[in-house]
Amino acid sequence: MGYAISWLACRGLAFESVVARLGLRTNGRQSDFAREMISSHALDDGWILVVANRCNHAIVKAPSLAAVAEGCELVACNIEEHVMYASAEYWRDGRRLWRIEHASEEGDDHLAVEGTPPDSLEQRLAELRQTTPDDDESGDFFDIPLDCAMALAGFRHDSNHPVRQHDSFQVLEPLPSPRKWWAFWR
Repeated sequence: MGYAISWLACRGLAFESVVARLGLRTNGRQSDFAREMISSHALDDGWILVVANRCNHAIVKAPSLAAVAEGCELVACNIEEHVMYASAEYWRDGRRLWRIEHASEEGDDHLAVEGTPPDSLEQRLAELRQTTPDDDESGDFFDIPLDCAMALAGFRHDSNHPVRQHDSFQVLEPLPSPRKWWAFWR
């Protein structure tokens, strides 16, 4: 079946600030990776990982990313494995600097690039050029956005990253909506 998730990793903000900027809060529960709708875990080098159990979740939409990335750096990914769709983008100080997307429905070698991509993109494309059509690696453009994100944040959803090995993800939930003064019965 495959993953259908979104994730972002933020560095330069405290966990509480990342969660608050996303309009979320912890609920005191722990979970496995990508089991709950939204969960979080600390990564190496100061990155805070937030995972949503749905591709193109609101936490990785441009307005949300711009708000979270103000004063820090952020990597965001969308993955829909059953249709071979992946995207990655990098934000710093509230602005998106680059975005890379692969959509297999556009072709096996489809790759859309916006902004100034990271050096890891050119390295990965050079590796693909060195393969032949008989190689298993040939045409593996789906992995390119994910590899570029991993080069920055050190995380990939389908890797054997240590945080995926145990149930230490903090479950997050949306902040409650403020009650209207006239809706006293709610």
